[in-house]
Amino acid sequence: MAKYILFVCERNRGRSQMAQAFFNSLKKEFSYVGKEYEAISAGAEPGDRVNPVAIQAMLESGIDMSDTTAYFPKGVDSDYIKSRGSNVKRVIMVCDFKCGLPGEISETPEYWEVPETRGQSLDDVRKVRDLIGENVRALLKELSR
Repeated sequence: MAKYILFVCERNRGRSQMAQAFFNSLKKEFSYVGKEYEAISAGAEPGDRVNPVAIQAMLESGIDMSDTTAYFPKGVDSDYIKSRGSNVKRVIMVCDFKCGLPGEISETPEYWEVPETRGQSLDDVRKVRDLIGENVRALLKELSR
C-alpha cells in the first residue's frame, strides 16, 4: 500500500492541490519515491471546486489538474482522508491556517509559508506555483535519500 504525503490548506482549492499535482507528477524522476509515495490533499473548510486560476497556472507548467477524479476539494475529516490516514507519513500545511487532523493521522504537521491563491491574479498564482514547485522538489530529494 502506498505511503501518503498529505498537503493541507484552508479550502483545498489551490495551494494544496498544486502541491499534490507537483508531487505526483515529479515523483517519477525519483524511482524510490515514485514507487513508495503518493500525494493527496485536503482542506479544513473545503471549497466547492479547484481554483480555475490554479489549474491554468499548473497547465502552463505542463501539469494538467482538470481531472476532477484526482483534483477535487475534500475535508481533512472526510472518509477519503480517514481511509488513508494510517498510511499518511508526512503532513504538510501549505498555509498558516491551523486545523485539527483526524485521529487516523498521527503525524505532526510541518508548515510551509505559501501565500493565498484565492482571489489572486494569474501572475500572483504563478509565483505561488513556482514556490510550491521548489518546495516539492526539495521534499522529493529528501525522501529519495
